[in-house]
Amino acid sequence: MAKKGGSVYLIGLHRPGVETPIQGLDLVVRQVDVRGVYMGSSNIKNDVPMFADLYLQGRFNLDDLISRTINISQINEAYEDLKRGAVARSVITSF
Repeated sequence: MAKKGGSVYLIGLHRPGVETPIQGLDLVVRQVDVRGVYMGSSNIKNDVPMFADLYLQGRFNLDDLISRTINISQINEAYEDLKRGAVARSVITSF
């Protein structure tokens, strides 16, 4: 489904033994790249400072990703809320 010169990123895993057929000629003629992604394939030393800088510049919205802030004494309640689907993400702000 990638256009000529595009890239395909494989995210997630099949059961062991399941194959994903890829036509080699299509990759060559259409100049398509295929890459696997593991845990976001991040470069932590580079990416975290970059995202922090973008956030501080107001160019990267992280605030909407946080359902609530908690202190460490609320950690068990936060896990229960997560299991129930009551929140998407809690962030510990104080110990």
